[in-house]
Amino acid sequence: EDTEGKYHGCWPVIEEAHGSDYVIGMSYPHPEEFGSKGFVTADRDGDGWVINGAKSYWTSSAPCANYAFLIVNLPPHRSIADIGGCIVPLTLPGVTQGPPIDKLGLRDDPQGELAFDNVRIPAHYMLLAEPVFGRFATKGVISSTSCGMACMFTGLARAAFEEALKYTRERVQGGRPLIEHDVVKLKLSDMFLKVETARYFTRVVLRHVSERSRALTFDQSTAHALSAQVYATNIAYEVAHQSRQLHGANGLTKDYLIEKLYRDATAGLMEDGANEALSLEAAYSFLEEGRYTTE
Repeated sequence: EDTEGKYHGCWPVIEEAHGSDYVIGMSYPHPEEFGSKGFVTADRDGDGWVINGAKSYWTSSAPCANYAFLIVNLPPHRSIADIGGCIVPLTLPGVTQGPPIDKLGLRDDPQGELAFDNVRIPAHYMLLAEPVFGRFATKGVISSTSCGMACMFTGLARAAFEEALKYTRERVQGGRPLIEHDVVKLKLSDMFLKVETARYFTRVVLRHVSERSRALTFDQSTAHALSAQVYATNIAYEVAHQSRQLHGANGLTKDYLIEKLYRDATAGLMEDGANEALSLEAAYSFLEEGRYTTE
């Protein structure tokens, strides 16, 4: 139990040539045939494991974390489907943490590279030592993280809408506040509709994923969780764009919050998997499950 906040973790998945295909591969009908093997490998060595390879600089919290739940490629190293997971203290010899990358959006989230050069861990640190367990657990984690993304970007959409409300009440154009112009009212109404539908859909999916998680039937909620992320991030981008347009030229300056919200919304379309890849994985999931509703 970490009552003092001493443990700061990260979840390194993405590699230089493996991004969204890690996500798709978990729901691909024959994952053992999907793509090349992962570049970060773990091999048994006596009473422990040896890890080699590098995770790309898109690993959130990598520059400042002190522990990682590391996704590795297990023997026989045939494809990315040979997936495992282990705890790695980032203070171990052979671990290198890269500096934070300079990004357009989500700059509050430090992301950087992690490299492993003959890093040795004891056997009990390997929590997912068989690929079948790794694939099962990864689906559960994806469901949870996609729900988190949906919540975060629904909140971003709401913030962008509220910034538009505030600005259009204060900004005078044509002798009266912007909000008194009917064309502005129509734009605000469209933004309100988008925010509320994203909020409702996200809440329904959260309840569904929570029920499936308690029953350990993650595969029955993956498609819904991924779809919630795709929908919420798309809505966040659309609403942030509309809000920035209502701000006029001021929306391009750092004097107004919408400039940051728009950059963050842009990053959301690719964070934790590109939306096109997430949609494809959702299709694989619901076609395999035969479940199309949360009922």
